Amino acid sequence: HAFHAWQVINRPMSGPPAFHMYDTLSYLGDARALQAGEPMSPAFQDRPLLPCLIAFFSTFHLPVWTVLFVPILLQGFLVYAIGFIAFFMSGRTATAGLAALLTAIYPNFYYSIPQLGTDAMGTQFMMLAIATGLKWRNDSRKTWGFLSGFLWLCAQATRPTFMPIAALMPFLLWPLWRDKSRRKSLVLFMAFLTLFPLGLSVKNEILYGIPSANLTRPEMLSRCLVAKINTMKRHFEHPAPLSKYWEEERDRLAVQDADWAALDLYNPGKRDRGEFSQTYVRLVNRMNEHVQQDSRWLWRGAHIPYYSLFLSRPPSFSPIPTDTPPAFWQSWGLRLDKLFLLFALMGIPVLLRHVPSIGLLWGGLLFLLLAPLVVFMWLLPATRLPVDALAVPVAALAFSNPRSWILLATWGLIGILPCKLNLLPLPWCEVVWLAAITASFFWTGATCISTGLRASKQSKPERLPCEF
Repeated sequence: HAFHAWQVINRPMSGPPAFHMYDTLSYLGDARALQAGEPMSPAFQDRPLLPCLIAFFSTFHLPVWTVLFVPILLQGFLVYAIGFIAFFMSGRTATAGLAALLTAIYPNFYYSIPQLGTDAMGTQFMMLAIATGLKWRNDSRKTWGFLSGFLWLCAQATRPTFMPIAALMPFLLWPLWRDKSRRKSLVLFMAFLTLFPLGLSVKNEILYGIPSANLTRPEMLSRCLVAKINTMKRHFEHPAPLSKYWEEERDRLAVQDADWAALDLYNPGKRDRGEFSQTYVRLVNRMNEHVQQDSRWLWRGAHIPYYSLFLSRPPSFSPIPTDTPPAFWQSWGLRLDKLFLLFALMGIPVLLRHVPSIGLLWGGLLFLLLAPLVVFMWLLPATRLPVDALAVPVAALAFSNPRSWILLATWGLIGILPCKLNLLPLPWCEVVWLAAITASFFWTGATCISTGLRASKQSKPERLPCEF
């Protein structure tokens, strides 16, 4: 990973450096604000770890990309941590080795680590926190609990996506509550998880009059959701590629909207508390009213692209060409490095069978990280790195289970045979295929939860009558 990052950084190319991404300039601005003793930008104060690291390395007059050695170093620990998680889930060394191998060669890590962003570091801290939490669950030493809490704090300070995860920790740590000697450590651990969001909420209430840990809601509404809805509306009037209209709509809202510009979210410095609060509330209310005017557009904007890509019939506003039959990976909304997400779906029922509480935790984590992608992005082609990392251990669990391959072959026959026998047209074959996947997933999941919970009360939980 270090060699690949070095090649990418030193590759001659025009335009911004290869390690820059969409938010990089904001992180650099916050780092300069820290060095000048100014407050961070309100829009990015909920992710201070990367700007702090940039400011730290800058004090030694090192290049900005030097900070990328932090995720490169963490990646070595992550490979081992995901292998440990897979071993915890399965109890098999082969599954652990397969999960570690998938993590080491996974393409999305090679794409994300050379960029000056928070996806890689936030994902690494999250998975390391889960691994140390699982170790603490089976180990009486408090050190693992303190380390897990610290890593969760680092994950939250790296990327705000991980703030709501504290609500899911009871699924991970409920066995600890039975041990009275661990309850004090558990309370301290939960304090780690709530320290950063509560601290930001208090700070934002004092400075800006907004008691919230995250002040980027106007940006998400104005630059993502409302822009997407307006884009779809305008496209039906003037058909054109999606990217053109979406970029125009985002730029127009960012430049011409008086309230949005008045917040000045990207420039560090103090603001008038009353004016900022009134402008913020006015903009949020106006954006919410815009979305609520016609909920049909919200539903179409969030889900029609997703389902259309899965049905091999991209909508007219899709960037995928519609004049010729789309290629396999394009038509299914999948890239080669996302293929094992299907195996993750098959691995979750296996996990629910062996460790129901961890299966529920994993389902909750995937939901929290996938739900925003459904609304703001193309789902599977744009799946973020945290989702991919969570999918690796359960995919390895499915890879090492022969029944997963039988189930995958069954899904394939259900989707292919009706078309080959001319029983159904192509789109309806894929509808049946998706229905089979969904039905089998929910059925096996419900069966495994019930059998897993019943087996937890028995003396030999390793032999479970779970129908896969």
